[in-house]
Amino acid sequence: MAAGPSDRRDGPLPVGQRIIVLLDDSPESMRALETAAGLARHHRGALLGLFVEERDLVRSAGFAFAGEIGATSGGLRQRPAEGVRGEIRRRVRLLRQALERIARARGIEHELVVRRGRVVEEILSFSAPDDLLIVGRVGWSQRLGRTFGSVPLALARSAPGAVLIWTASRPVPGGRIAVLAENGSTLEPVLAVAHERATLHQCGISVLLPPGLAPKQIESVRHQANTALDPAEVPHDIRVLTAANPASLIHALGQARAIELILSRRGQLLNDPEAARLLERIRLPVCVAP
Repeated sequence: MAAGPSDRRDGPLPVGQRIIVLLDDSPESMRALETAAGLARHHRGALLGLFVEERDLVRSAGFAFAGEIGATSGGLRQRPAEGVRGEIRRRVRLLRQALERIARARGIEHELVVRRGRVVEEILSFSAPDDLLIVGRVGWSQRLGRTFGSVPLALARSAPGAVLIWTASRPVPGGRIAVLAENGSTLEPVLAVAHERATLHQCGISVLLPPGLAPKQIESVRHQANTALDPAEVPHDIRVLTAANPASLIHALGQARAIELILSRRGQLLNDPEAARLLERIRLPVCVAP
C-alpha cells in the first residue's frame, strides 16, 4: 500500500541510511528495537519503528463466528471490533513510548510509522534497497510455542535490501561472523555485509564452503575473501562443510564459534522448502544480504 493518510508519523528524519525495525510489542520485538537503536547510532542513520495494523483482523472482529482461543485455557472468546481497535491504540502508545525512550537514551533521530494492511505487503512497500530491515525471529506466536515466524522468512526472501533476523544469543569469547558461501556469484555482496558486521563487532570471519568443491574453486573463494577482507583489518579463514545437510552447517557454526550467520538472498538455503525449519534450529542472528 502506498504511503498516504493511513500512515501516522512522529517527527522528521535525517538524510542517510534508514534502520527499520518491525514492532509488535512482543519481547523479541523489543530486543530487536534495542539492537536497531544501537545500529542507528553506529551508522548515524535514522531509526524507524514500523507497526502494521492488520486490517483483516479489525474487519473480522465482531462477526458472530469471530473469536480467539486462549493460549493457555483453550477457551473461545469473542473480540468486539471496538475492543480490537482499543488494543491496537494501546499497543501503538506503548511502542511510541518505548521507541522514544530508547532513541533519546542514544541521542538518535527516530520515527514511528503505523501502516494498515497485511504485514508483509506493507513492510515490502515501505522499505527501500538501501534500508536495513530488522525483525525478531518470532512475535506473539511465541506464546503458541513457535520459535520462528513466517514473517521473517517472507521478508528475508523478498525485501529489497538487507534483512537482519534478530534473536538474543549468549556472548561467545572469540566469536566470529560466519558467512555461508553457496556459490561464487553471491559471494561479493555477502562478504561486503560480513565486513561491515565484523567491523561493528570487532571480530573475525569464517567463510563456510559447501562440500565437494575442487581445489581451484576453494582457492578462488580464498582470493575473493582476501580481496574483500583485508587480513590485517579483518582476520578470516575458510572452512569446508563435511556434508550438505543442516546438521553439518550447525556443527560448523559451533566449531567457528559463530555469533551471527550471513547468507545470500539468492542462495539455495534461503529458497529451500525446508528453510524455515533450518533457520529455526540456528539460534543466532541471521543477516540476509541482497
